Amino acid sequence: MLQQRQCRDKLRVLKQVRERIEFYPLRPIDGDSPTSYSMKISTNMIFSSQNVGIDALGGLKMLLFAFFSPHELLHVSSVCRAWRSLARDDLFWEPLLFTTVEKYPLRPLLGLERDSTHSHKDVPAILVYMVYQKLKIAQTAYKPECSDDGSVTHTTTTTPAPTRYNGRFLQLFQTFNQQHGAGAADDEDVYSVADGRDRMTLNGWLSTKRRVSERTLRSYLRQMLLAVDALEKSNCEHADISPVNIVYCRRRTPVFQLFLSRRNCQHAPEVGGNDNGVPIAAAFRHRLALPQISMVSSVIHTAMTVWACGRFVDANTSTDLALLLRYPESFSSHLRSFLEYATYLIITHSANASKLLRHEYLRCSEADLDCNLPPHWSTTPIRDVNEYKSKLVAYYGSLPSRVDGLLDDNSNSISPQVIDELMPRTNLGLQYFSSALEENKLRSERFVSVVAPSTASSSWVRTLASTQSCTLQRLDLSRARVPTSVLLRELATLPRLTHLRLPRQILRDENLEHLVAALAYAKFLPQLRGLDENVRYAMDRLEKSYLMQLDMVTFLLQKPSANTTPGGV
Repeated sequence: MLQQRQCRDKLRVLKQVRERIEFYPLRPIDGDSPTSYSMKISTNMIFSSQNVGIDALGGLKMLLFAFFSPHELLHVSSVCRAWRSLARDDLFWEPLLFTTVEKYPLRPLLGLERDSTHSHKDVPAILVYMVYQKLKIAQTAYKPECSDDGSVTHTTTTTPAPTRYNGRFLQLFQTFNQQHGAGAADDEDVYSVADGRDRMTLNGWLSTKRRVSERTLRSYLRQMLLAVDALEKSNCEHADISPVNIVYCRRRTPVFQLFLSRRNCQHAPEVGGNDNGVPIAAAFRHRLALPQISMVSSVIHTAMTVWACGRFVDANTSTDLALLLRYPESFSSHLRSFLEYATYLIITHSANASKLLRHEYLRCSEADLDCNLPPHWSTTPIRDVNEYKSKLVAYYGSLPSRVDGLLDDNSNSISPQVIDELMPRTNLGLQYFSSALEENKLRSERFVSVVAPSTASSSWVRTLASTQSCTLQRLDLSRARVPTSVLLRELATLPRLTHLRLPRQILRDENLEHLVAALAYAKFLPQLRGLDENVRYAMDRLEKSYLMQLDMVTFLLQKPSANTTPGGV
């Protein structure tokens, strides 16, 4: 009787569990509607829901974004639960998906572009912004005492005043040593940015003798000049802009970053009536007549070194004008015009990054440049560098309107087409998502759905369950190899789970019995409503086994019939 009651209890529990769960087929039943199958579990972090915004407002939502500032909308969303999802809407965050200085759009920068063919896989704008902030790709491993904020005023308050004489002499000797290469990086420096990813030095990249395209050179010039512009506006000075202090990340359009350290970047000395120690260093340097190479000049000379790679061999031993004179066929007319204009500014001691950034070479698209190929301004052959220099100064000196227009144009606008051509592109966003499932990073991330990697262990499942209990709703463990006891124990700590994909070993009868028994309790995965169809097939098989056991027990418990006699008559 006990065995019969146990079999009936198992069948009743199995029926209750099957009625509670919806089972999704693994393959499409109808080839014309492939979206009608599978739970489609993918790894998504918080803010990845596609149904964001206030649906009840309909078209009025656009009016909210038109008449309220982001600051006001954030205040409303923090005090009103009905408007909370408004702060996650793409309309709110898309205008913010640009880098502050370069104006690069964040989606292509991180490799998280929208896919028109699979709109459901788009990363929401709020998540793109969050990933960009967490990657910190605009911050170097060491942040010197100079801000890249262009709003910093050029006053003595931007330069910290040493409080002792030894501090003043340290500042003096740092300035002196910079002229002799003391700012160059050495082996103890780590060429990486705050995201922890290693970078190759430009010097190491150039040693491969690879010829770069003109688009790559234009991208390099814009990236480096933007970095120098930020330093200039912050009243900072980099003492050694050279291939050893420029780090390179190989991509379709490479990422070039200026390496900063205490030895090569500091506040620029100011000559004036200040007694904070810096004027002493400036006066000492002026008295020794030490050569002061401008940052712009270093960028241009390094650009010439990059362009010379694979084209000519003596870029480091010749001046820029000498290379332009010796290898005229290696330079396009627009590149030559840009380099000549930069040389003119350097000769006349008026060079800064913002002026060169306004040159048409860095502000016009490649198509516009190809449509306008002007002849060189010199109609007679140039014999030597000195003649080249004098004619160059005379030419730009005779065009004050053009030069003054470039110098006085304060517009920083640049067409999206040019930015798209010259901006660096990485896959850092995709790498961030793929590495976010590493066990040591689970504690700092929050997911709404997760596909467990094939390397998932018991420890990984335990960490996932302990860190994602408040957010995780969909979980795919089909590739994980975890004991059933560990699996059930950790799943019990995920009350918000709604869809679950289980590993194959749990479909065995002895393991499935434990799962069904756990699901019979109301507190175990109370919101679960989706499993794969192979679980239903396993439950069907288990049900048949229970029915066979019940039939056998019932047969054995039947009493002998009254008409049955022990023997024949």
